[in-house]
Amino acid sequence: MPSTRIAAKISSPFAYLAFLLAAMFVGLLTVRTLEAGPGPGSPIFLYIIADLLAGGTVLYAGGWALLSLEELAQPTILDHLRRCALLYLILVPLGVVLLAFANFGDPGGGGALATMLCVAAGCAIVIDASLLFVVRRRSDGPRTGSYT
Repeated sequence: MPSTRIAAKISSPFAYLAFLLAAMFVGLLTVRTLEAGPGPGSPIFLYIIADLLAGGTVLYAGGWALLSLEELAQPTILDHLRRCALLYLILVPLGVVLLAFANFGDPGGGGALATMLCVAAGCAIVIDASLLFVVRRRSDGPRTGSYT
């Protein structure tokens, strides 16, 4: 099975990008469903929370699936950087461009899509980092001894 682990490690940045796009799609479907339900008078933070919960669930499930395929016993920061390499390549240049040409009014269709992609990539990076942190803490075993 080492070849499966190696293939999973090589393809994990692309798989994580696919999970990001799936999370964005699920988030958009969730918001569209909520817009059709209660009406236009609903507060915007409800849409944001529902979008983050739906998209975050997809990213969390995808992160666990990749983690089980890669069979990482004690993930390191390098594992996180490898898994999220394409997300960093999206987030950093796109974030710089969005900040450089910030129009704090209506960004238009392209600006809204770029902002959504940038925020989703940032959320995916945070979710992956926290997932790997929790797995790493669990693999260290129980903490015993004195703290003096």
